[in-house]
Amino acid sequence: MEKSNDDIMIQSYWTAALISYARCFASGKRYRLTEDIFKGLKGDPIGCHKYYKNLRDKHIAHSVNPFEQVHVGLVLSEPDNPKREVLGVSTLSQKLICSDVDGVNQLIALASIILKEVARQAKEYESKTFEAGENIPIDTLYSKAIIKTITPGPEDAGKPR
Repeated sequence: MEKSNDDIMIQSYWTAALISYARCFASGKRYRLTEDIFKGLKGDPIGCHKYYKNLRDKHIAHSVNPFEQVHVGLVLSEPDNPKREVLGVSTLSQKLICSDVDGVNQLIALASIILKEVARQAKEYESKTFEAGENIPIDTLYSKAIIKTITPGPEDAGKPR
């Protein structure tokens, strides 16, 4: 059975959202958040957070999981049919494409908490950077290289930052 374009788009958006969400907590070169930002909130935000991180893992690294199932079986004639026989083969498959509306709204709620915390931290670091810059002689600042970004090419895709 072929997937509809809508199913493919929904799954793509959902997977991208899960990846982006979990990346905020990943270790590596970037600054990362911890589950502490959810402490003190009503309900079970840490349990919910862990669920979405685990779900992300199922989409990315562990595609053989309970959210993806395929069962193959035989189609038999009715048991009371005088001619009991194998009529064919049936394949049943199930795959989680996206959470329901409540699940999507929960992820949005967690992401909005993250967004607020990241904005708060960014403002704090911006302030510290400005303070540090004010303490450096202005001629020294002008003598430093000007920051710029360079668009990476295809050869950079496998390189670490």
